[in-house]
Amino acid sequence: MDINFVVEDMFLFKYIGCSTVARTLYKNLKQRPELKLTWDQFRYDTEISHYHTFGPIALLNRRLSGGKRILTAHSTPRVNIGNLALTKAINKRYPDIYRKFDHIVTISESCEQEVREMAPDVPVTRISNGVDREYFKPDTDKRDAFRQMHGLSDDEQIVLTVAQVSPRKGFYDFLTLATRHPDTRFIWVGGFPYGLASKDYLKIKWMIQQR
Repeated sequence: MDINFVVEDMFLFKYIGCSTVARTLYKNLKQRPELKLTWDQFRYDTEISHYHTFGPIALLNRRLSGGKRILTAHSTPRVNIGNLALTKAINKRYPDIYRKFDHIVTISESCEQEVREMAPDVPVTRISNGVDREYFKPDTDKRDAFRQMHGLSDDEQIVLTVAQVSPRKGFYDFLTLATRHPDTRFIWVGGFPYGLASKDYLKIKWMIQQR
C-alpha cells in the first residue's frame, strides 16, 4: 500500500502537536514492510494521502491528489478556543474543509462528536494518539543531567509543563500556582508557534517579561 503523509511542518510549525504526532506515527509505520510510506507535501500520485494539517499547501495537495484523501483531525473548532486569536473567523472554515475528505480519523470521543456534526456524510474512525514507550520512559541519567544543567538540586520539587504557551494549555493557572507556591520551581517548556496569531500573545509576553 502506497501512503503519503502531508504535513505542513515548516518553520515553527514543526513543533506543534499535530506535526510531532505525525512524525511518531510515520516512524512506527515505516517499520512495516507491507507499507510504502513517503513524507512529501507535493506528491499527488499515491493510493492514500494522509493529511495531518490543512493549511494552503495541504489543501492544494488534496485538490490535486488522485487517491483516497484521509485527514487526521488533530484540530477542531473547540480546540482553537483559548489557543488562537480570531477564532470565529477561523472556525467558520472547518465544515467546508472537512466535508471534502474521503475519511476522517478522530483522536478522542469529543473530537469525533464535533467532526460528525460538521461533516455528517464523511466516514469517521476514532484512533487515539499513541505514545512511543521506548522513547518516553523514566531515565535517571537524563533527569540528573537536566537538573544539573538548570541548577536544580536533587531534592528540589519541580512542576514541569511541556506545551504551547496559551490560555488553553492552562498558562494563567500555571502562573497563579507558581505565585502561590514560591518554594516550588515551576518550569514551562514551550513557545508561540503561531506567533501573533496565538491567543493573548502580547498579554502573555508582557506577563512573562514582568516575572
